[in-house]
Amino acid sequence: MDLKKHYHRDMSEQEASTKEEVVIQGVPASPGMAIGKAYVYHKKTPEIEDGRIEEEEISAQIQIFLNARKHLKKQWQKLLAKEKTKQSKAILTAQIAIIDDPDLADQIKSNIKDKQYGAQQAIDKAFAKYIDKLSKTDNAMMADRLIDLSDIRDRLLEAAGTKSVPSFSKNVDILVSKEISPREVIQLSHQNIKGFIMEQGGNTSHAAIIARSVGIPAVVGAKGVMEQLKSEATVCLDGDRGLISINPSTQTRKRVEQLRGDDTHTLEEQLTICRQPSRTNDGTPFTIRANVEFPEELEKVQQFRAKGIGLLRTESVYLNQEQFGSVQKQTAFYEKMLAQTEDHPVVIRLFDVGGDKFQGTKISESNPYLGWRGIRMLLDERSILRDQLKAILITAGQHPGRIKLLVPMVSTVDEITEVKKEVKKCQQNLAGIGMAIDQDISIGIMVEIPSVAIGAASFADQVDFFSIGTNDLTQYLLAVDRGNALISKLYNQAHPAVWKLINHTVEVAQKNAIMVDVCGELAADPVAAACLLGMGVSSLSMSPIRIPGVKKLLLNRSADEMKELAKQVQLCVNVKEVEALFNKWEDNINHV
Repeated sequence: MDLKKHYHRDMSEQEASTKEEVVIQGVPASPGMAIGKAYVYHKKTPEIEDGRIEEEEISAQIQIFLNARKHLKKQWQKLLAKEKTKQSKAILTAQIAIIDDPDLADQIKSNIKDKQYGAQQAIDKAFAKYIDKLSKTDNAMMADRLIDLSDIRDRLLEAAGTKSVPSFSKNVDILVSKEISPREVIQLSHQNIKGFIMEQGGNTSHAAIIARSVGIPAVVGAKGVMEQLKSEATVCLDGDRGLISINPSTQTRKRVEQLRGDDTHTLEEQLTICRQPSRTNDGTPFTIRANVEFPEELEKVQQFRAKGIGLLRTESVYLNQEQFGSVQKQTAFYEKMLAQTEDHPVVIRLFDVGGDKFQGTKISESNPYLGWRGIRMLLDERSILRDQLKAILITAGQHPGRIKLLVPMVSTVDEITEVKKEVKKCQQNLAGIGMAIDQDISIGIMVEIPSVAIGAASFADQVDFFSIGTNDLTQYLLAVDRGNALISKLYNQAHPAVWKLINHTVEVAQKNAIMVDVCGELAADPVAAACLLGMGVSSLSMSPIRIPGVKKLLLNRSADEMKELAKQVQLCVNVKEVEALFNKWEDNINHV
């Protein structure tokens, strides 16, 4: 059997025959889930008229450019006037500045006067210089700006008289494209679009930033999705995990609808739920925090009343720089997160990316998920670790007791010993130059490697808390690459073995009087969240938009019911039994 052919076969054949679910792993760009009909958008570059113009045509061609620029600026200003989010306004304002840029205008005019290009060719040649320069950079953030420039160029060319570039339909559920410009995201956000899927781009692109700011789920970096997917095919996207399901199975659909259940509630209904004290219906308190990576997510953190940040991802601080951001830049980033989360805790996870994204160099590994990443990489690259620890400790000194340090991809006790030594050295160095620091900063570990969960007792007396990452824990425990379409159906966090390992980790934490939190996908599933609390998990952390749905269920059940649910899960022997138990439990909810 030709597995490659099987994996990449055309969707029309797939839908006509087996209707198998195909799962593609992308990069999460904007949290949330969406399901609907795909619209595959193939962008076309405007056709440019080549050749030289006569000298007497120069003035007319310059005027064509000036008129086109004026027309385009008006279009962008109209979009700007409609926008409400700070992020969209800032990006549109920056793009208007590009349209208005005097150096760019001079270059275009020079191309017309000196080289006797027509307006269209002059525009194209001028933009080509900037685009070529950006395309050669290793800086992910700068490379993402190529999309912005290309879109401005294409719209300017169109305004200057090129053939109209076909755009997307107005009735779009989920737009699928190689790349999407921020202008297109803004336009579609006013047309009730459900989600975006992009083959290219990163989670720091302007399109991704806007999608997050307006709350539209998005996945980027989904290589090959344009080959696999045809317009009108049903597709599900998971913006939290970066997963795309083509022709989703009944199980996938059910899960999506369950997690999206509260999307039908108005914002005011969601906020009413979030304003209520976090207590079960018999008065037992619980804590919900937020998973955050970008500053624009803080608005949702505040809106949905999260009690701080349970997982602050720091990868964007690295990926936004040609090298890891300076201590000052990192400190400014952490300070912003602390300033906008009242007096609640903020759990900062150390940089958790492997060699594939290390300072612009590509380090080839046959299985990067099991390779040089997380604390393994940081202990080899001590300068990066020390700079990050320094920035975290400086910030913690201004907010004593609020910051917790989380170590990712831990597999041995020796790694914790080394991290604690580095923390101690940084504290001594900073104190030596008169810096205020938090001498008692809490240090915890991600429990995501099965051996750590099994041997949790060896780690419990070395750290202050556990944070269970159920996504990777499931992947490693079940030996399933969740991005592999051939086996992704085997990836299921409802597996009894996952629950048994979580329960064991919680029991060890309780015996050693340390906190245990869950920041993986299970925390964002309402019934699974209830089960976790029933096992004794201290707090749950999730994407901010998941908070209303999870909190609603927890408010309406008792702690005793949750404990009983946790006991029943331990008796299940397969995934079907766990899912049946969860479905039955949810069906008995007393709705508000």
